[in-house]
Amino acid sequence: MDVVVINDSNADIFKNLLVKSVYDMIKSGIPVIALGGVEYDMAVAAIAGQVEYGDFDIKSFFVAPSYRNCGIGSLLLSELEFFLEGKVLKVTANFAEMDSETSLLSRFLERRFFGRRWEDNPYYKATLGEILDSINGIDMTKSEKIKSIKECRGISLRVWSKELRSNDAPVPDGGLTGDGIEKDISMLRLEKDRVNAFVIFDRSVGGVITQSEVWNGSGKPAALMSLISAAALAGKKKYGGDEPVFFQPVNDNSEALLHYLIPSAKPVSFIYQKTLF
Repeated sequence: MDVVVINDSNADIFKNLLVKSVYDMIKSGIPVIALGGVEYDMAVAAIAGQVEYGDFDIKSFFVAPSYRNCGIGSLLLSELEFFLEGKVLKVTANFAEMDSETSLLSRFLERRFFGRRWEDNPYYKATLGEILDSINGIDMTKSEKIKSIKECRGISLRVWSKELRSNDAPVPDGGLTGDGIEKDISMLRLEKDRVNAFVIFDRSVGGVITQSEVWNGSGKPAALMSLISAAALAGKKKYGGDEPVFFQPVNDNSEALLHYLIPSAKPVSFIYQKTLF
């Protein structure tokens, strides 16, 4: 088997082996370290990730089912570790929820001397129906000017993105018009035609709807409840009440707020980590 570097020129042949967000980053020219396995001119495996805070975070790792247990995954990981040696201290892999695929991968990583622990800031999971039940399903958008990103004009979104960045709000890299945002359910709270609070969702974690950014510059605690209520209502209308959503609190206050708003939310994420010598 041949090991090749995956870049924008050959990413298409590995598309089905990469997480969509990683494939999109490669095609957009965003720095990603990615290796692929090729057998008889056929793409059969891929591993990819980014250097974050001095460590390498594996964001996508997949071996075609018919090529598993043949040493291909071990070869790719060994080549990656060899390339990273001296450049980073640790290699990590984050998991949100355990399913059949992550179960296989977790056992593989354990055999490769990765240690498992819960994340410091774990993801929590709740369904859209559970979220609405927790906040009584009240449509608060009637009393507040809340709009989904999809409802807003592109020129306004670009202006607001610039204004929000000047206020140190956690705007996504591509702004409010960026690729990957779930625009139907990502909500903005408007006052005098300016955004003073927002909640942004994407599918960056395992293809599940994930709250990626949240900001409340309104000074009103109820603003976030209104945003989440509007998002859950729009999400249930589009996807149904059983659709799961991931939330990741970034500090004690946001975790306490999550438990208050959505008491049914349960932690589902953990991390595998290996130190390179």
